[in-house]
Amino acid sequence: MKIIHSILICLFAVTSFAQIRKDSEKIKKEELLYSERTIDKLKHIVDSLNSSFLNCELTPTYYPIPQTIGTSIHYEAEDLSNIVNDLKNNISISELKAKYPSVDIQENTLLALSTPINKEDKKHSYHTLYTKYNFTISTETPIKKDTWYINEDDDSEGLLLVSEEDSDSLKYLSAFYYSNNSSKKLLPQKYAQMIAYTDCMIDTTTTKFKENATYTMMDVYLPKNWKSLSLKKQKKLLDEMRSNLVIGSCSMDESPNVQAKNIAILAAETNNWKIFLKAHLDILNDNFERVAWSNMAEAYRQTYIQELETLNINTIDLILGTVFLYDNPAKNHYFGNIYRLSRAISEAQKQQEFEREILEIIEDNELDTLNRLRFTYLYLNYISYLEDTSIKNKKQKEFLERINTSLPNYYDFIKKSIYNNNEV
Repeated sequence: MKIIHSILICLFAVTSFAQIRKDSEKIKKEELLYSERTIDKLKHIVDSLNSSFLNCELTPTYYPIPQTIGTSIHYEAEDLSNIVNDLKNNISISELKAKYPSVDIQENTLLALSTPINKEDKKHSYHTLYTKYNFTISTETPIKKDTWYINEDDDSEGLLLVSEEDSDSLKYLSAFYYSNNSSKKLLPQKYAQMIAYTDCMIDTTTTKFKENATYTMMDVYLPKNWKSLSLKKQKKLLDEMRSNLVIGSCSMDESPNVQAKNIAILAAETNNWKIFLKAHLDILNDNFERVAWSNMAEAYRQTYIQELETLNINTIDLILGTVFLYDNPAKNHYFGNIYRLSRAISEAQKQQEFEREILEIIEDNELDTLNRLRFTYLYLNYISYLEDTSIKNKKQKEFLERINTSLPNYYDFIKKSIYNNNEV
Protein backbone atom coordinates (compact mmCIF):
# COMPACT_ATOMS: atom_id res chain seq x y z
CA MET A 1 0.00 0.00 0.00
CA LYS A 2 2.87 2.38 0.82
CA ILE A 3 4.33 1.88 -2.67
CA ILE A 4 0.96 2.58 -4.33
CA HIS A 5 0.56 5.64 -2.13
CA SER A 6 3.98 6.97 -3.17
CA ILE A 7 3.23 6.38 -6.85
CA LEU A 8 -0.06 8.27 -6.58
CA ILE A 9 1.70 11.16 -4.85
CA CYS A 10 4.36 11.20 -7.56
CA LEU A 11 1.72 11.22 -10.30
CA PHE A 12 0.06 14.15 -8.58
CA ALA A 13 3.45 15.87 -8.34
CA VAL A 14 4.04 15.43 -12.09
CA THR A 15 0.63 16.98 -12.81
CA SER A 16 1.18 19.91 -10.46
CA PHE A 17 4.79 20.36 -11.67
CA ALA A 18 3.50 21.71 -15.00
CA GLN A 19 1.88 24.57 -13.08
CA ILE A 20 4.99 25.04 -10.93
CA ARG A 21 7.07 25.26 -14.09
CA LYS A 22 4.76 27.95 -15.52
CA ASP A 23 4.88 29.85 -12.25
CA SER A 24 8.66 29.67 -12.04
CA GLU A 25 8.99 31.07 -15.56
CA LYS A 26 7.05 34.14 -14.43
CA ILE A 27 9.37 34.85 -11.48
CA LYS A 28 11.52 37.90 -12.07
CA LYS A 29 15.03 37.95 -10.70
CA GLU A 30 14.38 41.14 -8.73
CA GLU A 31 11.53 39.50 -6.81
CA LEU A 32 12.67 38.17 -3.44
CA LEU A 33 11.34 35.46 -1.16
CA TYR A 34 11.25 37.79 1.83
CA SER A 35 9.55 41.11 2.48
CA GLU A 36 11.52 44.35 2.61
CA ARG A 37 10.79 44.61 6.34
CA THR A 38 12.15 41.10 6.93
CA ILE A 39 15.25 41.80 4.82
CA ASP A 40 16.00 44.85 6.97
CA LYS A 41 15.76 42.76 10.16
CA LEU A 42 18.09 40.10 8.71
CA LYS A 43 20.62 42.77 7.65
CA HIS A 44 21.07 43.80 11.28
CA ILE A 45 21.89 40.19 12.20
CA VAL A 46 24.37 39.93 9.32
CA ASP A 47 26.06 43.19 10.34
CA SER A 48 26.47 41.86 13.87
CA LEU A 49 27.90 38.53 12.67
CA ASN A 50 30.31 40.28 10.28
CA SER A 51 31.55 42.48 13.14
CA SER A 52 32.00 39.45 15.38
CA PHE A 53 33.97 37.64 12.68
CA LEU A 54 36.27 40.62 12.06
CA ASN A 55 36.98 40.92 15.78
CA CYS A 56 37.72 37.22 16.17
CA GLU A 57 41.42 36.49 16.72
CA LEU A 58 41.19 32.73 16.25
CA THR A 59 43.36 31.24 13.52
CA PRO A 60 41.57 28.15 12.16
CA THR A 61 43.66 25.14 11.16
CA TYR A 62 42.42 22.73 8.51
CA TYR A 63 44.10 19.80 6.75
CA PRO A 64 43.38 18.63 3.21
CA ILE A 65 41.95 15.15 2.78
CA PRO A 66 44.82 12.58 2.44
CA GLN A 67 45.43 12.15 -1.28
CA THR A 68 48.00 11.03 -3.78
CA ILE A 69 48.60 10.55 -7.50
CA GLY A 70 48.93 6.99 -8.74
CA THR A 71 47.83 4.38 -11.26
CA SER A 72 44.26 3.08 -11.34
CA ILE A 73 43.36 -0.42 -12.55
CA HIS A 74 39.96 -1.62 -13.76
CA TYR A 75 39.23 -5.21 -14.72
CA GLU A 76 36.21 -7.44 -15.24
CA ALA A 77 36.04 -11.23 -15.44
CA GLU A 78 34.04 -14.21 -14.23
CA ASP A 79 36.81 -15.00 -11.74
CA LEU A 80 38.95 -12.30 -10.14
CA SER A 81 40.95 -14.51 -7.77
CA ASN A 82 44.10 -14.67 -9.97
CA ILE A 83 44.41 -10.93 -10.58
CA VAL A 84 43.67 -10.17 -6.94
CA ASN A 85 46.47 -12.50 -5.83
CA ASP A 86 48.85 -10.99 -8.37
CA LEU A 87 48.04 -7.47 -7.20
CA LYS A 88 48.59 -8.44 -3.58
CA ASN A 89 51.94 -9.99 -4.57
CA ASN A 90 53.09 -6.67 -6.10
CA ILE A 91 52.94 -7.61 -9.77
CA SER A 92 54.50 -4.86 -11.90
CA ILE A 93 52.39 -2.77 -14.30
CA SER A 94 54.20 -4.20 -17.34
CA GLU A 95 53.64 -7.78 -16.13
CA LEU A 96 50.00 -6.97 -15.40
CA LYS A 97 49.45 -5.71 -18.97
CA ALA A 98 51.09 -8.82 -20.43
CA LYS A 99 49.17 -11.30 -18.26
CA TYR A 100 45.76 -9.57 -18.49
CA PRO A 101 45.52 -7.89 -21.94
CA SER A 102 42.00 -6.52 -21.32
CA VAL A 103 42.92 -4.71 -18.11
CA ASP A 104 42.29 -0.93 -18.19
CA ILE A 105 45.26 0.90 -16.67
CA GLN A 106 45.21 4.68 -16.22
CA GLU A 107 48.23 6.59 -14.95
CA ASN A 108 48.17 9.99 -13.23
CA THR A 109 44.90 9.53 -11.37
CA LEU A 110 44.04 11.07 -8.04
CA LEU A 111 43.04 9.06 -4.99
CA ALA A 112 41.52 10.87 -2.01
CA LEU A 113 40.70 9.04 1.20
CA SER A 114 38.20 10.55 3.60
CA THR A 115 38.03 9.68 7.27
CA PRO A 116 35.44 7.21 8.58
CA ILE A 117 32.09 8.68 9.62
CA ASN A 118 32.63 6.91 12.93
CA LYS A 119 36.22 7.88 13.68
CA GLU A 120 36.55 5.14 16.28
CA ASP A 121 35.86 2.50 13.63
CA LYS A 122 39.28 1.96 12.05
CA LYS A 123 38.04 -0.78 9.71
CA HIS A 124 35.83 1.41 7.50
CA SER A 125 36.55 4.43 5.38
CA TYR A 126 35.08 6.12 2.35
CA HIS A 127 37.32 6.00 -0.71
CA THR A 128 36.90 8.33 -3.66
CA LEU A 129 38.82 7.85 -6.87
CA TYR A 130 39.03 10.57 -9.53
CA THR A 131 40.34 9.52 -12.93
CA LYS A 132 41.19 11.39 -16.10
CA TYR A 133 37.81 10.30 -17.49
CA ASN A 134 36.06 12.29 -14.78
CA PHE A 135 34.88 8.98 -13.33
CA THR A 136 34.21 8.56 -9.65
CA ILE A 137 34.09 5.48 -7.46
CA SER A 138 32.76 5.83 -3.93
CA THR A 139 32.66 2.80 -1.67
CA GLU A 140 32.74 1.90 1.98
CA THR A 141 35.12 -1.02 2.30
CA PRO A 142 36.29 -2.86 5.44
CA ILE A 143 40.05 -2.58 4.96
CA LYS A 144 42.61 -2.52 7.76
CA LYS A 145 44.09 0.93 8.18
CA ASP A 146 47.73 -0.02 7.51
CA THR A 147 46.88 -1.52 4.12
CA TRP A 148 45.36 1.60 2.61
CA TYR A 149 46.15 4.71 4.59
CA ILE A 150 48.55 7.18 2.96
CA ASN A 151 51.03 7.70 5.75
CA GLU A 152 53.21 10.79 6.05
CA ASP A 153 56.54 9.16 5.18
CA ASP A 154 57.98 10.55 1.96
CA ASP A 155 58.67 7.10 0.45
CA SER A 156 55.42 5.44 1.46
CA GLU A 157 53.69 3.46 -1.22
CA GLY A 158 51.06 0.76 -1.43
CA LEU A 159 48.08 -0.81 -3.12
CA LEU A 160 44.40 -0.18 -2.50
CA LEU A 161 41.70 -2.60 -3.65
CA VAL A 162 38.86 -0.12 -3.97
CA SER A 163 35.93 -2.29 -5.01
CA GLU A 164 34.96 -5.74 -6.14
CA GLU A 165 31.30 -6.04 -7.16
CA ASP A 166 29.14 -8.78 -8.67
CA SER A 167 27.01 -7.96 -11.71
CA ASP A 168 25.33 -10.87 -13.47
CA SER A 169 28.04 -13.34 -14.48
CA LEU A 170 30.91 -10.82 -14.39
CA LYS A 171 32.77 -9.32 -11.46
CA TYR A 172 34.35 -5.88 -11.51
CA LEU A 173 37.58 -4.94 -9.78
CA SER A 174 39.07 -1.51 -9.17
CA ALA A 175 42.50 -1.14 -7.64
CA PHE A 176 45.01 1.64 -7.15
CA TYR A 177 48.81 1.74 -6.96
CA TYR A 178 49.98 4.83 -5.09
CA SER A 179 53.24 6.39 -4.09
CA ASN A 180 53.18 9.31 -1.67
CA ASN A 181 56.01 11.80 -2.14
CA SER A 182 54.62 14.87 -0.40
CA SER A 183 54.26 15.64 3.29
CA LYS A 184 50.98 16.55 4.90
CA LYS A 185 50.45 20.32 4.90
CA LEU A 186 47.85 22.74 6.12
CA LEU A 187 45.11 24.25 3.99
CA PRO A 188 46.41 27.76 3.13
CA GLN A 189 45.25 30.41 5.59
CA LYS A 190 43.29 32.36 2.99
CA TYR A 191 40.98 29.39 2.39
CA ALA A 192 40.86 28.50 6.07
CA GLN A 193 39.43 31.99 6.62
CA MET A 194 36.75 31.32 3.97
CA ILE A 195 35.74 28.12 5.77
CA ALA A 196 35.79 29.94 9.11
CA TYR A 197 33.50 32.64 7.68
CA THR A 198 31.15 29.95 6.43
CA ASP A 199 31.04 28.36 9.88
CA CYS A 200 30.53 31.77 11.46
CA MET A 201 27.53 32.56 9.27
CA ILE A 202 26.12 29.02 9.06
CA ASP A 203 25.93 28.02 12.70
CA THR A 204 27.44 24.54 13.20
CA THR A 205 25.64 23.85 16.46
CA THR A 206 22.18 23.90 14.90
CA THR A 207 20.41 21.80 12.26
CA LYS A 208 17.47 22.80 10.10
CA PHE A 209 15.36 19.96 11.47
CA LYS A 210 15.16 19.06 15.14
CA GLU A 211 17.07 15.96 16.26
CA ASN A 212 13.84 14.09 16.98
CA ALA A 213 12.17 15.09 13.69
CA THR A 214 10.03 12.35 12.14
CA TYR A 215 9.32 11.58 8.49
CA THR A 216 5.85 12.71 7.58
CA MET A 217 3.34 13.47 4.81
CA MET A 218 2.31 16.73 6.48
CA ASP A 219 0.86 19.72 4.65
CA VAL A 220 3.95 21.84 3.95
CA TYR A 221 2.07 25.04 3.11
CA LEU A 222 1.63 27.93 5.52
CA PRO A 223 -1.88 28.91 6.61
CA LYS A 224 -3.27 31.90 4.71
CA ASN A 225 -3.37 34.00 7.87
CA TRP A 226 0.19 33.23 9.01
CA LYS A 227 1.31 36.88 8.70
CA SER A 228 -1.36 37.99 11.18
CA LEU A 229 -0.32 35.39 13.76
CA SER A 230 1.43 36.54 16.92
CA LEU A 231 5.19 36.06 17.19
CA LYS A 232 4.60 33.24 19.67
CA LYS A 233 2.31 31.39 17.24
CA GLN A 234 4.72 31.91 14.35
CA LYS A 235 7.50 30.37 16.44
CA LYS A 236 5.24 27.44 17.26
CA LEU A 237 4.48 26.97 13.55
CA LEU A 238 8.22 27.01 12.79
CA ASP A 239 8.80 24.41 15.50
CA GLU A 240 6.14 22.16 13.93
CA MET A 241 7.76 22.52 10.48
CA ARG A 242 11.16 21.59 11.95
CA SER A 243 9.70 18.56 13.70
CA ASN A 244 8.41 16.96 10.48
CA LEU A 245 10.82 15.95 7.74
CA VAL A 246 9.21 15.66 4.31
CA ILE A 247 10.75 13.42 1.62
CA GLY A 248 9.98 13.99 -2.05
CA SER A 249 8.16 11.05 -3.61
CA CYS A 250 9.95 11.76 -6.91
CA SER A 251 12.17 14.41 -8.45
CA MET A 252 9.19 16.55 -9.46
CA ASP A 253 7.66 16.52 -5.98
CA GLU A 254 8.17 20.07 -4.72
CA SER A 255 7.11 19.32 -1.13
CA PRO A 256 10.65 19.36 0.39
CA ASN A 257 11.46 22.59 -1.44
CA VAL A 258 8.21 24.27 -0.36
CA GLN A 259 8.77 23.16 3.21
CA ALA A 260 12.30 24.62 3.23
CA LYS A 261 11.03 27.93 1.80
CA ASN A 262 8.40 28.16 4.51
CA ILE A 263 10.90 27.25 7.23
CA ALA A 264 13.19 30.00 5.89
CA ILE A 265 10.33 32.53 5.78
CA LEU A 266 9.16 31.72 9.32
CA ALA A 267 12.73 31.73 10.64
CA ALA A 268 13.35 35.11 9.02
CA GLU A 269 10.13 36.55 10.43
CA THR A 270 10.98 35.31 13.95
CA ASN A 271 14.63 36.45 13.80
CA ASN A 272 15.95 32.87 13.91
CA TRP A 273 19.06 33.38 11.80
CA LYS A 274 20.56 29.94 12.49
CA ILE A 275 17.58 28.14 10.99
CA PHE A 276 16.95 30.73 8.29
CA LEU A 277 20.36 30.45 6.60
CA LYS A 278 20.46 26.65 6.70
CA ALA A 279 17.00 26.47 5.12
CA HIS A 280 17.88 29.08 2.48
CA LEU A 281 21.11 27.31 1.55
CA ASP A 282 19.22 24.03 1.24
CA ILE A 283 16.97 25.78 -1.29
CA LEU A 284 20.00 27.16 -3.15
CA ASN A 285 21.71 23.73 -3.18
CA ASP A 286 18.46 21.80 -3.81
CA ASN A 287 19.57 19.80 -0.79
CA PHE A 288 16.57 17.57 -0.08
CA GLU A 289 15.77 13.90 0.28
CA ARG A 290 13.90 12.51 -2.71
CA VAL A 291 13.14 8.99 -3.88
CA ALA A 292 14.30 9.92 -7.41
CA TRP A 293 16.12 12.84 -8.98
CA SER A 294 15.90 14.51 -12.40
CA ASN A 295 17.94 17.43 -13.72
CA MET A 296 14.87 18.52 -15.70
CA ALA A 297 12.94 19.09 -12.48
CA GLU A 298 15.96 20.62 -10.73
CA ALA A 299 16.44 23.14 -13.53
CA TYR A 300 13.19 24.91 -12.65
CA ARG A 301 14.00 25.27 -8.97
CA GLN A 302 15.43 28.71 -8.30
CA THR A 303 18.69 29.30 -6.40
CA TYR A 304 17.60 32.59 -4.78
CA ILE A 305 21.18 33.85 -4.47
CA GLN A 306 19.86 37.43 -4.81
CA GLU A 307 18.47 37.23 -1.28
CA LEU A 308 21.91 36.49 0.16
CA GLU A 309 23.49 39.34 -1.81
CA THR A 310 20.79 41.72 -0.60
CA LEU A 311 21.67 40.88 3.03
CA ASN A 312 25.23 42.25 2.72
CA ILE A 313 26.74 38.83 3.35
CA ASN A 314 30.21 38.23 1.92
CA THR A 315 28.64 35.82 -0.57
CA ILE A 316 31.97 34.95 -2.22
CA ASP A 317 33.53 33.63 0.99
CA LEU A 318 30.24 32.10 2.14
CA ILE A 319 29.62 30.18 -1.10
CA LEU A 320 33.23 29.18 -1.84
CA GLY A 321 33.77 28.15 1.77
CA THR A 322 31.24 25.35 1.22
CA VAL A 323 33.20 23.96 -1.77
CA PHE A 324 36.43 22.96 -0.01
CA LEU A 325 36.83 19.37 1.15
CA TYR A 326 39.07 18.90 4.18
CA ASP A 327 39.86 16.34 6.82
CA ASN A 328 38.65 17.94 10.04
CA PRO A 329 35.34 19.77 9.43
CA ALA A 330 33.22 21.03 12.30
CA LYS A 331 30.16 18.96 13.06
CA ASN A 332 27.29 20.20 10.84
CA HIS A 333 29.65 22.18 8.57
CA TYR A 334 27.69 22.98 5.40
CA PHE A 335 29.09 21.37 2.21
CA GLY A 336 27.61 22.79 -0.99
CA ASN A 337 26.62 21.08 -4.23
CA ILE A 338 29.06 22.11 -6.98
CA TYR A 339 26.44 21.99 -9.73
CA ARG A 340 23.90 24.16 -7.90
CA LEU A 341 26.59 26.53 -6.63
CA SER A 342 27.93 27.04 -10.16
CA ARG A 343 24.42 27.92 -11.33
CA ALA A 344 23.98 30.35 -8.43
CA ILE A 345 27.29 32.02 -9.32
CA SER A 346 26.11 32.44 -12.92
CA GLU A 347 23.09 34.35 -11.53
CA ALA A 348 25.04 36.40 -8.97
CA GLN A 349 25.52 40.16 -9.16
CA LYS A 350 29.20 39.69 -8.29
CA GLN A 351 29.78 37.24 -11.12
CA GLN A 352 33.10 38.75 -12.19
CA GLU A 353 34.45 38.79 -8.62
CA PHE A 354 33.50 35.12 -8.25
CA GLU A 355 35.33 34.33 -11.50
CA ARG A 356 38.55 36.02 -10.40
CA GLU A 357 38.54 34.32 -7.00
CA ILE A 358 37.87 30.86 -8.44
CA LEU A 359 40.62 31.20 -11.06
CA GLU A 360 43.12 32.28 -8.37
CA ILE A 361 42.19 29.21 -6.32
CA ILE A 362 42.66 26.88 -9.30
CA GLU A 363 46.12 28.36 -10.00
CA ASP A 364 47.32 28.25 -6.38
CA ASN A 365 50.17 25.75 -6.15
CA GLU A 366 49.91 25.81 -2.34
CA LEU A 367 46.42 24.27 -2.46
CA ASP A 368 45.95 20.50 -2.62
CA THR A 369 45.05 18.87 -5.93
CA LEU A 370 41.62 17.60 -4.89
CA ASN A 371 40.35 21.07 -4.06
CA ARG A 372 41.90 22.58 -7.19
CA LEU A 373 40.07 19.91 -9.16
CA ARG A 374 36.78 20.69 -7.40
CA PHE A 375 37.11 24.39 -8.24
CA THR A 376 37.99 23.48 -11.83
CA TYR A 377 34.69 21.60 -12.06
CA LEU A 378 32.92 24.51 -10.36
CA TYR A 379 34.28 26.95 -12.94
CA LEU A 380 33.48 24.79 -15.96
CA ASN A 381 29.95 24.19 -14.72
CA TYR A 382 29.56 27.91 -14.09
CA ILE A 383 30.48 28.54 -17.72
CA SER A 384 27.93 25.97 -18.87
CA TYR A 385 25.15 27.94 -17.12
CA LEU A 386 25.93 31.21 -18.91
CA GLU A 387 23.10 32.14 -21.28
CA ASP A 388 25.14 33.81 -24.05
CA THR A 389 26.62 31.02 -26.20
CA SER A 390 29.39 33.20 -27.65
CA ILE A 391 30.52 34.27 -24.15
CA LYS A 392 30.29 30.66 -22.95
CA ASN A 393 32.50 29.37 -25.80
CA LYS A 394 34.96 32.25 -25.39
CA LYS A 395 35.38 31.69 -21.65
CA GLN A 396 35.83 27.94 -22.05
CA LYS A 397 38.48 28.42 -24.74
CA GLU A 398 40.31 31.00 -22.62
CA PHE A 399 40.22 28.71 -19.62
CA LEU A 400 41.66 25.72 -21.49
CA GLU A 401 44.44 27.93 -22.87
CA ARG A 402 45.10 29.24 -19.38
CA ILE A 403 45.39 25.70 -18.02
CA ASN A 404 48.01 24.87 -20.65
CA THR A 405 50.09 28.02 -20.43
CA SER A 406 50.00 29.13 -16.81
CA LEU A 407 49.69 25.72 -15.15
CA PRO A 408 52.49 23.68 -16.74
CA ASN A 409 52.95 21.61 -13.57
CA TYR A 410 49.29 20.83 -13.18
CA TYR A 411 48.53 17.13 -13.33
CA ASP A 412 47.83 15.83 -16.82
CA PHE A 413 44.73 13.94 -15.75
CA ILE A 414 42.99 17.24 -14.96
CA LYS A 415 43.78 18.70 -18.37
CA LYS A 416 42.64 15.53 -20.13
CA SER A 417 39.49 15.43 -18.07
CA ILE A 418 38.65 18.96 -19.20
CA TYR A 419 39.38 18.24 -22.85
CA ASN A 420 37.38 15.01 -22.81
CA ASN A 421 34.40 16.64 -21.08
CA ASN A 422 33.20 19.99 -22.42
CA GLU A 423 30.77 20.05 -19.50
CA VAL A 424 31.55 18.24 -16.26
